[in-house]
Amino acid sequence: MNENPNELGLALTLGIPMAWYVALSQPRRRTARLWQAYLPLAFVAILLTASRGALVTMLVALAIIPATQRRLRLRTKIALFTFALGSVVLAVVFAPETSLERLDTTQADIEAGHFGGRITIWRAGLDVAREHPVVGVGAGAFGPAVEPALH
Repeated sequence: MNENPNELGLALTLGIPMAWYVALSQPRRRTARLWQAYLPLAFVAILLTASRGALVTMLVALAIIPATQRRLRLRTKIALFTFALGSVVLAVVFAPETSLERLDTTQADIEAGHFGGRITIWRAGLDVAREHPVVGVGAGAFGPAVEPALH
């Protein structure tokens, strides 16, 4: 079993817009509430992984909510605000201090331009994508394709 916290955080993050879409498409409110409950649970779980990449990606994924606010009733907006507030409280109570400290370094790492060494890899990946914009380099070939740029 793969126990990579970054992969787990990414999988949880990808579930956010999916759960939100399914919640909006449900005709029954109770069923929709169950799907909406995924959001605070995913938020807390992502904080527990202490994955900074997942944290940044989660902020992007959560952008779907304000984009759909016009479709929501006032009661739903209040419930979502309560869920969000509850998520923050749960995170502060249950997340280990080391996880919160690690996540707190995210902005400094981004401003410093290294983000755990990933910025260099991402730049090399963008260069490869520019060289092969349509078909890419093939399945499993990312490592060998960016290797010349990383040395």
